[in-house]
Amino acid sequence: MTEAKKNIVLKSHENIVKGAQDVREYRGLELTNGLRILLVSDPTTDQSAVALDVKVGSFMDPWEIPGLAHLCDHMLFMGTAKYPSENEYCKFLASHAGESNAYTGTDYANYHFDVQPEQLPGAIDRFVQFFLSPLFTESATEREVCAVDSEHKNILNNDSRRVKQVYRYRSKPGHDFGKFGTVPQRVVQFKHYVLLHRTYEFDAIENKKVTRKVWNDPPYGPEQLGKKVEPVPIKDSKWLSISFPFPDLDSEYKSQPGYYISHLIQHEAPGSLLSELKRRGWVSELESGYHTPASALLTEDPRSVETGPMS
Repeated sequence: MTEAKKNIVLKSHENIVKGAQDVREYRGLELTNGLRILLVSDPTTDQSAVALDVKVGSFMDPWEIPGLAHLCDHMLFMGTAKYPSENEYCKFLASHAGESNAYTGTDYANYHFDVQPEQLPGAIDRFVQFFLSPLFTESATEREVCAVDSEHKNILNNDSRRVKQVYRYRSKPGHDFGKFGTVPQRVVQFKHYVLLHRTYEFDAIENKKVTRKVWNDPPYGPEQLGKKVEPVPIKDSKWLSISFPFPDLDSEYKSQPGYYISHLIQHEAPGSLLSELKRRGWVSELESGYHTPASALLTEDPRSVETGPMS
C-alpha cells in the first residue's frame, strides 16, 4: 500500500463487538472524506457484496416535485461519464454471477450489489461512478419517470400502502412526514441533487460538509392525535390497526426496548393477549411492531397492533 493510500484512512476500528457464534471478521474504517466503512470477511460465502447508504430520502424531496429521490436512485443506473452505456453496470454484474438493486427510504437511499470475488474491483469501479459522474441524460430521465410511475401504479391497490399514505396525510400541515414519496410529477435540473448531501465514493468523493438532517418536531400534535379513520379496503378483509406515538428509541439500540414491548404484545403463549382474543373468536392473528421512519422523528406509527380477519 502506498503512502498516499495509507493517508486515506483517518481511523481504524478493530474491536467490533459480535456474537459468540459469529465466525466472520470485522473492521471499521473512517476515511479522511468522512466515509464510514464496515469491512466483513466471511469464509463461508462464495460471493462478494457491497452496500452503500446515502443520507438523502423522500423527506428531502421538494414539495413541488414528489418522488424525486426515488427517481434519482433509478437514474444512477443509467450511465456515468466513465461508463456511459446505460447497461454497462448491470451487464458486468450479470456476466459474473452478480446482481444489484436499490431502494429509497424516507431519510436515506441504499444501493447494493454482489458479484464473484475476483470481479469485485471491476464492479466497485463501475459502482462508485454513480456518486461521482452520473449522466442524467434527457432520454433516460423521461423513460425512468415512466418506470417509477409504473411502480406507483402497481401498488395503488395495495391496502397496506394505502393506509400508510393515510398516516402521512393525517400529519401536521407542512411536515415532511406528509410528503408523497413514490412518483415524480415533473422533472427539473436536478443533477446537483445527487451530491447535495454527503454521498460517498470511497476516497474519491468530495466531502460537501453538509449537516445531516434530522426531524425533532413530531408530525402529530394534539389536533392530529386521538382520531379514528375508517379506510375502505380493496380486498375483502377486516382488520384493526392501533397506533400511538413513542419517543425515538434508535439511540437505545443496545437494549432494543421497542422490540421488547412489541414481542410482549404479540406473544402467542397461553395467557397472552392473542390467546384470549382467539378464545373469544375475535381474531385470527395479531402483529405488533416499532417503526421509526426518520432520524429523531417521533411518529404515529411506532407501535402498531393489527388484527387480521376472523377465522
